[in-house]
Amino acid sequence: MLCCAYSTDFIAAGGADSYIEVWNSLDFQHLFTLSGHMGWVHSCNFSASGNRLISSSVDGHVKIWDPTGKVGRDNGPSFSRRFGLHLHSSTYSLLAQDTRTSKLKVWSGDDDKWEVPTGNGEIKSWCFGSHGSLIAVGYVSGEVEVFETKGSSLVRFDDHTDKIRHCMFSPSGNHLVTCSDDKTHRLWDIEGKKLVNSIESDTKRANKACCIFNHSPRVVSATFTGEIKIWSASVNVVDAHDDSVTSVAVSSDDSTIASVSVDREVKVWSSSGSLLHHFSGHRDVVRSCTFAVSGRYLASGSDDGQIKIWNLESGRQEGACTGHEGWIVGIRFSNDDSKLVSIDKNCIRWFSKSGEFLQSYHLKGQFPKAVLVNDAFTAFFTIDDSGFSYCLQRV
Repeated sequence: MLCCAYSTDFIAAGGADSYIEVWNSLDFQHLFTLSGHMGWVHSCNFSASGNRLISSSVDGHVKIWDPTGKVGRDNGPSFSRRFGLHLHSSTYSLLAQDTRTSKLKVWSGDDDKWEVPTGNGEIKSWCFGSHGSLIAVGYVSGEVEVFETKGSSLVRFDDHTDKIRHCMFSPSGNHLVTCSDDKTHRLWDIEGKKLVNSIESDTKRANKACCIFNHSPRVVSATFTGEIKIWSASVNVVDAHDDSVTSVAVSSDDSTIASVSVDREVKVWSSSGSLLHHFSGHRDVVRSCTFAVSGRYLASGSDDGQIKIWNLESGRQEGACTGHEGWIVGIRFSNDDSKLVSIDKNCIRWFSKSGEFLQSYHLKGQFPKAVLVNDAFTAFFTIDDSGFSYCLQRV
C-alpha cells in the first residue's frame, strides 16, 4: 500500500499494482476495486463531502472517482485505438487522436506534444511515414492530406468521394496508398503530387487489407470476394481464396506475398502472382500474417487462438504457438527470426520460433488494433479500447 484516504462512508487505499481498493468504513467490508491507472497510485484523498475520490499515479494521470458509482474520469489524454508510431532507438513518437478533443496529435517520448493542423475536417484515418517525418491524414470527406511532422501541409488530394478508411506509406515515404468507402484503392506519388493509379472494388467498400512493396511503388490489395490484386500502373488480379481475404503481407526482399482468409487457408505467392505454397490446418478464420525478416518463415494467426509458423524452404509447418484467446490481430518476428510477439483481444504474448511460450502481458482494456515493435525487439507498443497506451519493455 502506498497511500490511503478516509471518509465517513469509505476507506480507500492505492498501491503499486495500479489499483485502488475501497472498503466500508463502518464494518471494513471490501466493496470494490477501482482500475484505470497504469502505474503506482501514490496519492489519494476524498472530498469534504466524501462523494468524490481523487487519485494520482506515476502514469501521469490524475483521476476523479465517484466511489458510490465506481466510476472515474481523469485529466490526461485518452487515445483512439487507431494509431501511428515511430519507435526510435531510445524513445518514440506516437500519432493518435485524443478522443476527448478529436484532435490529432503527436506525442514524443520526451513529453513534447504537437497538434496536426488538420483544421475542422472530420478525421477518419492516419499514419506515419518515412521514419516518422511524414504524416498522412484521411478525412471523412474523402480528402487526403500529407504533412511534415511538426511542420506544414505538403499536399492535399481530393479524388476520393467518400471517407478514407485506411492509408499507408511506402517505406521510402515517396508513395501513399489509400482505401476508401468509394470502393477504390488509390496509389499516390507524394513528391510528384499526383495519382499513380486507382482500382475499383466490386463490393460496397474497398477491403482495408493492403500493403506496399518495400523497394518499388507496387501495392498488394485484397478483396472481400477472395481475390488479391498486385498493381502499380498496371493491375494483376489473382483468384486467391474462396472467401474474403483478411490480411496480406510482402517479404522484406519483395519476392513473395502471403494472403490469409476467412476460408482458413494460408497461401504464399510469387511477386508476379504464381502460387508457391498452400498451407492448411487452422480451425477458424485466419486473421493475420507476417514474414520473418529473413523471408524463410511465415507466421499466421487464427481466431482459434493459435499461431502457426511455416517454413518456406521446406514447405512444412515449423511450429505452433498456443495460449491466445480468440482473435490474433497482430504478429511480429524479431530481426534474427528467433522470437515473435503477438496480440489478441486483451493480451500480448512472446514466443520462440519453435512455439515455446516466453512471457505475457495482460492489457487493462480490450480490442487493440495492433502491436508495433522497434528494430531491436526491445520496445513494444499498443493502445486498447479504453484509450490507454502501452509502451513495454520485455524483461
